[in-house]
Amino acid sequence: MTAEFKRAVAEVAEGEWQPLEREVDGQRVKTEQAWAEVCFAPNWTAQRKEGPVYRYLAIRELLQQAELPGLEAQSFPSPE
Repeated sequence: MTAEFKRAVAEVAEGEWQPLEREVDGQRVKTEQAWAEVCFAPNWTAQRKEGPVYRYLAIRELLQQAELPGLEAQSFPSPE
C-alpha cells in the first residue's frame, strides 16, 4: 500500500464505512470488517483522458488482542 493511498483512506469519514458481511451456508454473517470507497487516483491512471475509470475500495478490520495461554485466569492488582 502506498503512502498516498494510506492518506486517502485516513480521510474517509467514519460514517462512510459500511459493514462487510459474508455468506456462510446461505446466511449473511457479520464480520469484524468494514469497507469504504476511497477517493484516490494514482499517477499512472491519469495518463489518458479516455482511459478506464477505476474505483478504489478499502477494507478495515478491528484487530483484537488474543488471550495468551495460561493468562486467562490471572488478575493483576491495580496500582494505588
